[in-house]
Amino acid sequence: MAIWYSMLVVMCLVSATSALAPVLPIARIHSTGGSACRQQALCLQMQGTDRTMVQERPAPSNLLSRLLLVFRDSVEQKVADGMEEVASPWLQDTSPDDFTVRPLTKDELSDTGKHGKLELVAKLCTKGMFGEDKMCGSDWVLRNFNVKYGTEALADNRQSKMLVVETQDGEIVGCVGMELMLITDDGMAWWANPCSVVKKRPFVSDLVVDSDYRKRGLGLRLLSKCHEIVRGEWAEDVRAMTPAQRLDFDVDSIFLKVDAENRAAIDLYKRAGYRELSKVAEELLVPTSETSVTAWPVLNMYMQRDMRSFNPFPSINL
Repeated sequence: MAIWYSMLVVMCLVSATSALAPVLPIARIHSTGGSACRQQALCLQMQGTDRTMVQERPAPSNLLSRLLLVFRDSVEQKVADGMEEVASPWLQDTSPDDFTVRPLTKDELSDTGKHGKLELVAKLCTKGMFGEDKMCGSDWVLRNFNVKYGTEALADNRQSKMLVVETQDGEIVGCVGMELMLITDDGMAWWANPCSVVKKRPFVSDLVVDSDYRKRGLGLRLLSKCHEIVRGEWAEDVRAMTPAQRLDFDVDSIFLKVDAENRAAIDLYKRAGYRELSKVAEELLVPTSETSVTAWPVLNMYMQRDMRSFNPFPSINL
C-alpha cells in the first residue's frame, strides 16, 4: 500500500511541474576530456570507426518517464533489501547471539604462526570449496590469502577485508573476503573488455560456511556485513577524497562471481539482492599439493547488487 501511495504522490508532483520542466539534452562525452573519455575514444578507433564522440545511452526526456524509471528501480531495490533482512524462516539464524560476524584485525591478519586466524580460514575455504580430499592444498590457499588479505596485502596497502563468523567458543565456522578491485562496470577484469571504464569497485569472494552450520542464515549475515562496510566505511573514504581521486573509485555497486551450476549459492545471492550480469567460461585453480595447482574449466556467473540508497531526485545530494 505504501508503494502505491508513494507512486500516486510522484504522479501528482509530475502533473504539477511537467509544464515547467525543460527537456534535458543528451550528454555527449568528447574524446579530448578526461581519462575515461580518452579510453572510450581509443576503443572506438580500435573498433574501426571514425567517430570522434561517444554518446551516452539517452535517458527518457519526459519528466514523468524519468521519475517512474527511478521509482521502479527503487522499488526493486527495496524488495531486495527486504528479502535480505527477512529471509525465509528456515534460513534464519534462530540464535543470532550464538554467532559473531566481524572482520579480522590487522594483528590477526599478520599472524603467520600455526593456528593463526587466517590459516584457519584457509583450511575452512579449502574444505568448503574443493573438498576434504584437497586439504593438502590449504597451504597454497593460505599463500593466496596472504596476498589478498594478509601480510602482503597490508604491506601493499591493499584495500581488502576478511570477515569471519565465530561461535561463542571462538571457532570460525564461516568467512567471506571483499576487496576494492580494478574491474569493469560489469564486474570483470579489465582485460576481459578493454573498452570498458575500469575503476576500483567492491568485489566479494571466498564465501564459505561450514557444512555443520548451514541453513542458519550465516551466509546472509556475512553478505549483509559486506554491504554495511561498502555503504559505511568505504563510501566515507571515497567521499573524503579529492574530486580527481574519486574518479578512480565506484562504490555504487558490489560484484561477485559464482559457479553457474551452484544453484544453492546463486539462490542465496539473489535473496541478498544480487542479479545476474553474464556467464563466462573460465578456469578454476584447484590446489593438488602445497605447491601445485591444476586448472578446471568452469562456467562462472557474474552478479551485481546496487548499493545506492533511494533518492527520487538524483541531482540533489541527499
